[in-house]
Amino acid sequence: YNSGEMNIDISGWMLKDDDDTHSYIFPEETILNTNEFLIISNDINAFYEHYPSEIPVIGPFDFGLSGGGDEVRIFDSNNSLIDSVHYDDNDPWPNEPDGNGHTLELINPYIDNSLAESWASSEGYGSPGQQNSNFLSTIDFNIPKKHSLLPAYPNPFNGLITIPFELSEQIKSSIIIYNILGEEIQSFSIKNLSPGIHSISWSGYNKLGLNVGNGLYFVKLETNNSILTQKLIYLK
Repeated sequence: YNSGEMNIDISGWMLKDDDDTHSYIFPEETILNTNEFLIISNDINAFYEHYPSEIPVIGPFDFGLSGGGDEVRIFDSNNSLIDSVHYDDNDPWPNEPDGNGHTLELINPYIDNSLAESWASSEGYGSPGQQNSNFLSTIDFNIPKKHSLLPAYPNPFNGLITIPFELSEQIKSSIIIYNILGEEIQSFSIKNLSPGIHSISWSGYNKLGLNVGNGLYFVKLETNNSILTQKLIYLK
């Protein structure tokens, strides 16, 4: 779903699960218009057995998403992580969407999708191509008043570090990881993210896919009127 004010060219973007060898690349000339939904289907023919044929669908992809828990990741054409969610079918996650039937739905696109309470079981087979069947417009959340970097965790880290941040509006920017010499190690585009709380994860690899060494690193978020930084300590 594109909740922004600009159409987005998502040609060459990728869908992955928790296995990096599982990847579906979006076709060329795939444009997601503002306020438009797009379905990515594992089996398009099976999809149209349940839903109207006018719903925009791309696919198929040759891997599945487990009903018992998995990860969904979206990368842009530069292989930068745009969004991800690791879901489960055990409490506190809804357990109805385990296999065929009910689907797992985000109750509002502006809340933290990493939290189990942000999700609900669909009514029937869900509502692909339109607003989720369990959408809550009156949910109690606040759009941040300013852009900010929140404390990364765990820090120090030796495997994967999560870097949460808040956006008060959609901006064309990136989150940059650099070393003590000021050399850019890794970057994550955030230009298509909507206002709210988000996070990116870094596993200690540089742009060439090589593992970096122990030491002190910095994360930077540059906005229209400020530069926000934070220290990261990597211990292998």
